[in-house]
Parts: sequence; C-alpha cells; structure tokens
Amino acid sequence: IQRATIPVSALTGEGLETLLDVIDRALAEQANVAELTLAPEDGEGLAWIYAHTQVLSREARSDGHLELRVAVPPTQWSRFERRFGAHPRS
Repeated sequence: IQRATIPVSALTGEGLETLLDVIDRALAEQANVAELTLAPEDGEGLAWIYAHTQVLSREARSDGHLELRVAVPPTQWSRFERRFGAHPRS
C-alpha cells in the first residue's frame, strides 16, 4: 500500500474530500470486480450489494432484472461469492 500525507484541517474540514478520495482509490485497488444479474424480487440481495460493495454500474433490463458491476472488498469476497456465486472479472 502506497502511503501519502494528506493535510486535513480539524477546524474547517479542508482536505477531507481529498483524504476520502485517496482512501476510496486505495480500497478500490484491492477490490475484486464482479458482474452479476439480480432478479427483480431479490431486494435482500440488492440491499446486501449496496451495504457491502461499491456499485460501479447498474442497468435495469426490460424484464426487470438488474445488471450490476461491483467492486467487492477482499474482506467481503467469500460472503459475496457464496451469496451470488459470482467470480471476479477484469
């Protein structure tokens, strides 16, 4: 992991957005990217996706299914794979 020094003001919050961007990029570099299709009735699965992954794209098909591309953190990968049977994609 590359280290960076990001100055942040506790008084004004200046620099906080930059810090969060750096953290997001670092986490995304470690994540597995997967594509999956969810049935329209799988609201529980969709909620899990939004709670535990970063949704990179979401497209609704005419039949109501959702096509999703998500970045899954390594700490969630085994749960994701068990739940959705998905495999990482480049």
